[in-house]
Amino acid sequence: MYLRHFGLTHAPLGKCLEQLWDDGGLTILNERFNWLLESPGLGLLTGEPGLGKTAALRQISAKLNPHRFTVVYQADTDFGRVDVYRSFAQQLGLVPSYRRSQLWRDIKAHVHELSEGKQRLLVWIIDEAQNLPAEFFRDFPSFLNFALDSRDLMSVWLVGHPSLAHLLERAPYAALASRIRARVQLHPVLDREQFAKLIQHGFTQAPGWPEPRTRSSPNPAWSSCARRVVAARARRVGS
Repeated sequence: MYLRHFGLTHAPLGKCLEQLWDDGGLTILNERFNWLLESPGLGLLTGEPGLGKTAALRQISAKLNPHRFTVVYQADTDFGRVDVYRSFAQQLGLVPSYRRSQLWRDIKAHVHELSEGKQRLLVWIIDEAQNLPAEFFRDFPSFLNFALDSRDLMSVWLVGHPSLAHLLERAPYAALASRIRARVQLHPVLDREQFAKLIQHGFTQAPGWPEPRTRSSPNPAWSSCARRVVAARARRVGS
């Protein structure tokens, strides 16, 4: 109803934005993501739910050359470790074995073929990684071991809530934590002026949004809708 009232074609802060608002965090993520393309390894991206972690990675990965990179996105993580690897194998086009040892060999052979035979880097994005089973974190360093651990043939991003970073600081996962080459944490917008800019950006990115007016004659959607949102958010920040 409100979309028709304000002449919008989609939600101003929905998933259809062509350009995400960046307060600096997305720039850092983009730099670190591209760095792991040049120097493959393990990355960790954390942030509270709803901050746009997945949307940011979707936009960054969409720009990659498909002849140089193969991107696999996986969010079904609340299962056993074998199920996680089987799902990964299926997305790679493999017939997944029920034996973990064979499953590993098949996947790693495929990764090696992508890297050496097709000169293509595999990028594995594991979303909701805080739900991964403990045994996955313990043996993942072994999975990432190629050629006596002398080569890195794939880049992996573990994406999840801030609790994921705290989890990986525990002693049982020290081997995995030592492999993390890039860490990025997205933060909520708490500053009132920055939050107002976020709302403004959302509305200007929505198709159908009319041209901004002067301060003395503001756009009706911004004044009646967005300003209420900003005011409500500001009260929560200040409380």
